[in-house]
Amino acid sequence: MKVQNYELAKKLRHELHQHPELSNEEVWTKQYLMEFLKANTNLELVDKRNWFYAIYRAGVNKPNIAFRADFDALPMDEVIDLPWESKIPGTAHKCGHDGHSATLAGLALEIDQEGADQNIFFLFQPAEETGEGAIQCVELIREHQIDEVYGYHNMSGLPYKSVGIMDGTIMCASKGVTIHFEGIPAHASQPETGINPSFAIGNILGAIPN
Repeated sequence: MKVQNYELAKKLRHELHQHPELSNEEVWTKQYLMEFLKANTNLELVDKRNWFYAIYRAGVNKPNIAFRADFDALPMDEVIDLPWESKIPGTAHKCGHDGHSATLAGLALEIDQEGADQNIFFLFQPAEETGEGAIQCVELIREHQIDEVYGYHNMSGLPYKSVGIMDGTIMCASKGVTIHFEGIPAHASQPETGINPSFAIGNILGAIPN
């Protein structure tokens, strides 16, 4: 990546980190990203209300691929002392979506300047944290017959300038499960008349793989 593009992407990430917005409320974030791309690229921008995408056209009869990043934040306080810390109380980019969008914008800068041999769509998605954003963006795939979609998640602990790849599912979301148990209370002198759900809970915990 060119040094000037890296510096622009880094500054963009800091701005996004300072102005986090929750899922489906990313009005400032979306507008700022669009203005960044308008000011620094010649890419075509398509506004889809909650989300948007930019297009690099290599020509007709070329493959259509997409790169995707999310841009929503979490409902929690900033807990790290940073020069670019969140300015919004109770909201912070604690899952790195500011970095996702900034790096996608940086890729857009590079492709716009260097070119590519495929039609490339840069998809900026809202509401990843609530699981509502992806379905909003499906029309991009259908309308432009996207052949492949690429995305990534940043992860602490990997060596600098490395990319982690593995076969199969990675970085998937946890949906969670709730199990409700009901017992029957009993007097301490007559435990046999009650039903203690702790035995069922213990059996379930013992059956869950490590």
